[in-house]
Amino acid sequence: MDESQQPERKKRRIDLNDYSDGEANECSHTAVTWRADPSETLSDWTIDIKAEGSEDGPTMASFHVHKSIIGAGRWRSKYFENLLRGASNSSDNDQGGDKPMNCTVFLLKPCATVKAFEFLLDHIYFGTSDIDGQDVVSLRYLAKKLKVKTLFDLSSQHIDDDLTAKTALSYLSESKAFGDEKLKAEAIKTCADEVTNIDKVKLLEVEPSDFKEILSFVTVSSIESRALSIIVAEYFRKHTNLTDESYFEAVCNSSFMPVLDPSEGLFYLQLTRRWSANLDPDGCKDGVKSLVERGIKCCVDHWRSEIATSVEKDSSERNAAYDSLPDDIKVRILEGALMNAKEALDTKVAHVEHSGEQQHTNTVTRVQEALELPEDSSSDESDSSGEILDVSEEPIYN
Repeated sequence: MDESQQPERKKRRIDLNDYSDGEANECSHTAVTWRADPSETLSDWTIDIKAEGSEDGPTMASFHVHKSIIGAGRWRSKYFENLLRGASNSSDNDQGGDKPMNCTVFLLKPCATVKAFEFLLDHIYFGTSDIDGQDVVSLRYLAKKLKVKTLFDLSSQHIDDDLTAKTALSYLSESKAFGDEKLKAEAIKTCADEVTNIDKVKLLEVEPSDFKEILSFVTVSSIESRALSIIVAEYFRKHTNLTDESYFEAVCNSSFMPVLDPSEGLFYLQLTRRWSANLDPDGCKDGVKSLVERGIKCCVDHWRSEIATSVEKDSSERNAAYDSLPDDIKVRILEGALMNAKEALDTKVAHVEHSGEQQHTNTVTRVQEALELPEDSSSDESDSSGEILDVSEEPIYN
């Protein structure tokens, strides 16, 4: 038989296991982690956490880590990498001095960031990416401070997906706490786009500077002017100490609030009085004039519901906001209301007259059709033959 046709022999298994470490049972180890006993995991570095600005303050948390992972691993921190490399070079040039075994990291808002720091270490060690339920703004702050780009990208993407009308005000508050100007700007813009949909109670609680900035990003196409005028009025009612001219100019700007809600017309006229009382005599009063004109127009256009109902009531039930207006403003409102009433009356009369003429025309047309006469026969004295039109002896009505 040819050798190529011979069946292949099965290779004999050999036994080369003569390993013995002197232990009865083989130890099984999980992945290296910062969470375990440092003596078991051979931790070679410690990170102490303190509150920013308290160098001499207490250490709030300590983490036993491994230099090779936090400084050279797949999800390493560039901050720790640079720190460790710098310490290593310094020790090499220090004639064999001991290498530092720990570092201190100063963080903002310790209650949030200490917990977030644990997640950051999990990410550096294991690539953990499920950040649902985490303080994502704190994670973004830590990732940026400690230069962990993978975690920074994850937290930023989560915020991008989660930033809505429902969450915008919370993100605004958190961004200010952590000094995140980029996130603050995006939260402000989202609030502006959704200003009539966000929680009004929370909106009225924001700081005046933030409220002013939100309105500066409101566009005419993104919100109905009347709805916005109600929100602004409620904010001024809650924050009665706002008297700065530039603030009024910005918050009551006609570019995004050209039309006032009828229910707030008198309030804005009263607001201009308080505004004017705090103006520099030589200051710009264009904002006051603009708001006065819009307030008067609002009252004139809705004089029936806002003015007439107040005027016709007894003194005890009259609208105090209207009664306390300056006489010149009242005169302009009443003149405008009178002209509106005249215009409405003229329109009604013209409509009635037109209806009467149309009714007369329709009657003549029906008679002509019944007599089977051409519409212009009344203007002809005779036909071309000179004969008198022959009317049938048959009765018109059967």
